[in-house]
Amino acid sequence: VATSTNPIGNAFDDLLGLPTSTPAANPMMSMAAPAPAMSMPVAAPTMQQSESSVATPWMKASVKPSQASGSPTVEWAKVLLLYRVSEISKTTSGVSVLVDIRVQNFMEAAALNNPTLKFKHDGATVMIGGTTGAVAPGAFAETARTGPFTYSKINSSMDVKGDLIVAGSSVPFKLALPMSAQLNPVAGLSMEDVATQLADASRWTSNTVKVEPTLSLLPMTAAKAAFGKFLNASEIVDGGMGDPNAGTFACSAGIDQVRVLIKIKKGTVKVDVKSTNAAVVKSISSDLKKVVL
Repeated sequence: VATSTNPIGNAFDDLLGLPTSTPAANPMMSMAAPAPAMSMPVAAPTMQQSESSVATPWMKASVKPSQASGSPTVEWAKVLLLYRVSEISKTTSGVSVLVDIRVQNFMEAAALNNPTLKFKHDGATVMIGGTTGAVAPGAFAETARTGPFTYSKINSSMDVKGDLIVAGSSVPFKLALPMSAQLNPVAGLSMEDVATQLADASRWTSNTVKVEPTLSLLPMTAAKAAFGKFLNASEIVDGGMGDPNAGTFACSAGIDQVRVLIKIKKGTVKVDVKSTNAAVVKSISSDLKKVVL
């Protein structure tokens, strides 16, 4: 479950020794005229980004049990649908992603027989697990690299809708493909560079999202790298200022710059996001709130 506080809790400011007298902007407010372009490196889009040994965190899909149809034997409130971006392709024609999808059965007695996804946009069907069969109580099944799905808007998440079908029953679902897949890493920065950039607080909008583990899907030792990959960001050398459980990352959304502090403390992942565009902060925060650990 992810929760947010607003505005940022001065974690960046504490880390970098920045003044805290200027309040951070509220990312929920409408964006005013954009600030002048800053003198910072802007990453060129990569043509292809493949999954490395570190997987991105799972995200929770929206499922609507109240709109289920068919057999009442499926307790849809006890069925969890998860997804994560497994591969990103960036070309001159746009950004496309492949996603892994997992269904977990938390029902006490009933199995999920032949769980299948049917997508609304093209009518395609995908059997979760790849073969016919049942997902036993307490078990899960996965399907890898489903897609591709091409984003229709720049620097925005995209909803993919459909129905999750189990023999004799179905329920609507929605995958909110993260805007973060469109971010590009910014390399070559030092912590001194970041401190200089963030010193002018009036140029940056900030927000904090905390993600607490509920399903033990990701070891905390891998969380920093996994969240950095989720944000398509480059980690800055000594970005944790000596703390191995913290790291500072840099990425961009076009000309809009993003700086992120990821910190793991007492089993909770805290992500402090700053950007020169309030809309980007809002989109990234929305993505992070769907992450399930």
